[in-house]
This record gives sequence, structure tokens and C-alpha cells, in this order.
Amino acid sequence: SFVTSALAKEKNISFESAEELKHMYIADTADGLLINKIMLATFERVFQEFKRVLHQYELRTGSPVGRIVLTGGVVSFPEFQAFASYMLDREVEITNPFAKIAYPAYMEDTLVSIAPLFTVALGAALQSFETE
Repeated sequence: SFVTSALAKEKNISFESAEELKHMYIADTADGLLINKIMLATFERVFQEFKRVLHQYELRTGSPVGRIVLTGGVVSFPEFQAFASYMLDREVEITNPFAKIAYPAYMEDTLVSIAPLFTVALGAALQSFETE
């Protein structure tokens, strides 16, 4: 990940140590502030461009985009949804590909926390059920 690589470089630590530090994120610490700074620097331009494309699409079609859904490992970062919502100037939601899947109740917390990582894999696995 770009964020992990940048964090490793900034702190002069290994990629693995940076990944571990990222997973132990605490907002109001020196490391937490550094991680936030790196996240902003990494994704600010991406969101600016995405917002520009959204705006052009809405102008061309005359209809607003009603829903933005985020997926992937980065959306597990505690501040990412708020950052994306701020940058895009609209509400965003984090996907839960397990929402329509039956599973034991004791797995709820685990599945919600890993859901964004498994969106593509779950879609591929379920595709065979939809074509039969």
C-alpha cells in the first residue's frame, strides 16, 4: 500500500513494522497524526479528481449520483469514511458484501471489520449461484 510504504519511509522502519503501526492506529498520538497526514497526502488528489469527474457526469446527465459506496482495505481505516465524505462533499458508505449472506451471529463483528477486503472475492464466489 502507498500509505504503508510512505509511513515506512517517513519513520525509517520496515514495511512490515509500518503495516503493524497502521493497524495499531490511535488518533491523538504522534504516530496517529503522522498516519493521518500521510493518508491525506495520498488520497487528497484522488478524491479531488473523482469529485471533478462526478460533477462533470452530473452536469452532462442532469441527474445526481445518488450513492457512493467505498470498498477495499483502506476503507477499514477509522477516519477514511469521514475523509471521503468531506472530500467528495456528500455522504459515502462502506460496503458490506456479507449483508445478504447467512452466518452465525458471533461472527458479526469480525465480518463487518473484514467486509471491505472481501467484496471482489465474495462477488466472484457468488457469481456461480446467480448463473445457475
